[in-house]
Amino acid sequence: MRWGIETAYETLKNRLQTENFTGSKPILLLQDIYNTIYISNLAEDIIRDAEAELDEKEKTENIK
Repeated sequence: MRWGIETAYETLKNRLQTENFTGSKPILLLQDIYNTIYISNLAEDIIRDAEAELDEKEKTENIK
């Protein structure tokens, strides 16, 4: 169960470079972190929607 959490943390830390901050004040650091998490979640949502559409399309093509 922990693997998914660790994979998500690795993605945020390394791929999205959460530790590369654009400011030095605490509020700016939080803004960077929240923005990165928001964009990551938005991208995941778009990917899931696209995969669901592809799955549905494949199902309808296989029925015909």
